[in-house]
Amino acid sequence: MNPRMTREARSSRAILGCGALGAGILIVVNALAVPPFPPPGGGGGGGGGPKTPITTPTVNCAGSTAHTITLEICAPAGGTGLPAGFSIQWLPHDVWHRGADGIPGTADDRTWPSSDSGLLCHGSFSGNASGSPWSLDAGECAFVTIGALEDSDPGVSFNCNELECNDCYVFRVFGHGNRDYRRSDFTPDLQCITDDCDGLTDFPDHYCTYSHGNIANHAFPIIEGAFPTLYPSGLTVGIGNTLTFTTAAALQVYLPAPGGVGTGYLNRGNFVNPLSVGSTGGGNLAGQVLALHINIDMNPIFGGDPSFGDLVICNLTAGANTGSPLALAGSVLNTAQVNALEGQSINDILAAAEARLGGGGGVAVPYGLNAQQFNVLLNLINAAFFFEGCCTTSGFAYDFLCLPST
Repeated sequence: MNPRMTREARSSRAILGCGALGAGILIVVNALAVPPFPPPGGGGGGGGGPKTPITTPTVNCAGSTAHTITLEICAPAGGTGLPAGFSIQWLPHDVWHRGADGIPGTADDRTWPSSDSGLLCHGSFSGNASGSPWSLDAGECAFVTIGALEDSDPGVSFNCNELECNDCYVFRVFGHGNRDYRRSDFTPDLQCITDDCDGLTDFPDHYCTYSHGNIANHAFPIIEGAFPTLYPSGLTVGIGNTLTFTTAAALQVYLPAPGGVGTGYLNRGNFVNPLSVGSTGGGNLAGQVLALHINIDMNPIFGGDPSFGDLVICNLTAGANTGSPLALAGSVLNTAQVNALEGQSINDILAAAEARLGGGGGVAVPYGLNAQQFNVLLNLINAAFFFEGCCTTSGFAYDFLCLPST
């Protein structure tokens, strides 16, 4: 079986997200070995060489099972190709998130450990080995299934090969150097997730969301790139009084919006590129509304499905949600609140939130909730498919979000 295909050859066998793979394009194997591996700073398949680097490959999530993740690695058209092959490094997301010191909230969070730390998984796919399929011309792609590697395949070596079900992993790839080129830069970090342990999912489509705090930092490069096209006249939220941001940079200045600041609604007129939450009175509600607006608009850009806003609140029971996320701000929902929320779509909730935000204090908190409960509800929705964990479905989403009735 040949794992190589040109992009043109794959045009009738497209791979979307974590969908099924066409037959005959995988090397699927299952042994474990600990071979030598070129260090991240070394050439890999040929060492230093002249100054010109190999063109950095691209990598995408191309499929998954409960214990495997398939990656598509491509040599960009018009580049050098990957004549000497490539290497893949990977980590569980929680290890990458905490950094090499294992302590969250420190300077090395979301960084990669050294190759000799014992934390790093890596595999080498040499294009120089006899019979190797890993030498890629420009425009060609290969598929590698982590969790099903076989060191008896030509050019393949690795130091770990087991993935847990329903777990998030972070990957990066570099192209090996040879006598003509030095090794490439690493690809940007890529997050992929294995399937649920029971093989089931409540959502046939895939969604990704960011909290308003993460929109201001981790999501910012994505938002900055998409902002001019998606919001050519600026991003505006609020019905009545409004907040408008004409650039992603202006939005980043305003967020995150902490709780306990402001009235929870815009205190006057229309704000353009305000410098602080306190100046607008919007408080935490303004941050949640901005995040939800962006999560709905940009879900496809984040790697999700455009139907995110159509999901509905479901399965609520008055007085029965103590201890669950829907015991909003410690208060059990009453019958009137449940009846008001049940069946409301995320789009409906955003519209209600924008009316409250822009109402100048004249619009009651929606659904009979108090202001704190409503902020908690919006936060749960914004974190329903947490991007920083491979868009993992939260407990709230599993229990209280459903596809709309057809």
